[in-house]
Amino acid sequence: MSNSVGHFVTSYLPLTETFIYQYLSHHNRYDPFVCGTFSENLDLFEFEPREIFMDLPRWSPRFWTYGILAKLDIYELYDTYYRRIIERHDPDIIHAHFGPNGVRLSQHRKPERKLVTSFYGYDASRLVKENDEMRANYRDLFEQGDLFLVEGPSMQEKLLDLGCPKSKTLIQRIAIDTSRITPEYPDPDSPLRVLMVGRFVEKKGPPGRHQGVRHRVCWY
Repeated sequence: MSNSVGHFVTSYLPLTETFIYQYLSHHNRYDPFVCGTFSENLDLFEFEPREIFMDLPRWSPRFWTYGILAKLDIYELYDTYYRRIIERHDPDIIHAHFGPNGVRLSQHRKPERKLVTSFYGYDASRLVKENDEMRANYRDLFEQGDLFLVEGPSMQEKLLDLGCPKSKTLIQRIAIDTSRITPEYPDPDSPLRVLMVGRFVEKKGPPGRHQGVRHRVCWY
């Protein structure tokens, strides 16, 4: 055991998944590392230690061996590269981000390691509606995993409906760094300005320009 937690993602780090950076950069009791297949936006979210398959040197035998096995559908990277990273770091906690990653990593957990899986949205709704096999995989994951994190009660209910024991679920709010936001208090003589945080997709409820709302786009 190494008193560490490994965060496992597909890509580190899309702009739509910056909340994962909050996990990585605010640990107190454990030493975190992140493992993924692809990397992006490293100039914005620099973090070490980082284990990224596509960042391996092209002369590395593992890059070609693991890559060919994955391309031929013989072994996924989760069965080769990710497993090797788990064995090398030997983390106390394996934290899988998104349900499918939890399914893939569950076969590599050992009794002395804890498996935590965070669900964020599509992985507990659209994905399981379209994929019966994933629903069955989730049932196995819920039995093997130790803890399942969700961002609110609605997501928690979705997991319960899928068969997750309530005792294994915990609401973990997605945090942002509020120190980067300067509050302004209402002035009856000035227009009201509202800060909305989220992606510009319909389900997030952003106002459209056709509604006569003037808005400015920014991201963190």
